[in-house]
Amino acid sequence: MLELNSGLLKDCVAGKQQAIKQLYHICFPDMYRVGYRYVQNKEDIQDIVNTSFLKILNALPDYKDEGKFSGWVKTITVNTSLDFVRRIKRNREIFSSEDLDYVAQTGKGESQNWNNDLEADDLMTLLHQLPDKHRIILNLFAIEGYNHKEISEMLNISEENSRWYVSQARKKLIEKINASEVKTTAYQQDKPKYETQTSKRLTLDSDEKLISPLRRDRLLEN
Repeated sequence: MLELNSGLLKDCVAGKQQAIKQLYHICFPDMYRVGYRYVQNKEDIQDIVNTSFLKILNALPDYKDEGKFSGWVKTITVNTSLDFVRRIKRNREIFSSEDLDYVAQTGKGESQNWNNDLEADDLMTLLHQLPDKHRIILNLFAIEGYNHKEISEMLNISEENSRWYVSQARKKLIEKINASEVKTTAYQQDKPKYETQTSKRLTLDSDEKLISPLRRDRLLEN
């Protein structure tokens, strides 16, 4: 996301509709990208985006420009995404007190025979197949860049639990990659056939990758 000049933000605070519309279009790709990492349904993602943007507008008068605007937007969108997941899954108690007695496991020494050339959107598809707790915590740690202390405070779990879920989520994700029918080799050998066999993918109006190579490594490596 481009960092913004203070003039545009002041116009948004003043309620100028053209400025608000411009800010929305600037923020949209990053907000959508974050939302997609937590839910897959397009309507749910749009709900997260719209709610996040309203929070951004309401908070703009207090924005002090002390850090990157894109980081501020990301934080708001991540928190909105977590609130959304909690709301739609509240009957399942995703983050319950029962999690507090889990023992941390490192998972080191386990086979990591994963394909580094796996397409980013295929990796996201497999990530969405993980259990909710595992997916959300791995996403917060590996993609969003939060540390275990921050995750524990955000989700009201212990740091030990956070580490355990990251370890287990990585293990499950690697297993899914190894067992998946979506293989890079199949794509290279028969691209048209591969594309017809894979599910229709969600695309973004942005050239930026859903997962950078560095973050892809954080997803899968201890």
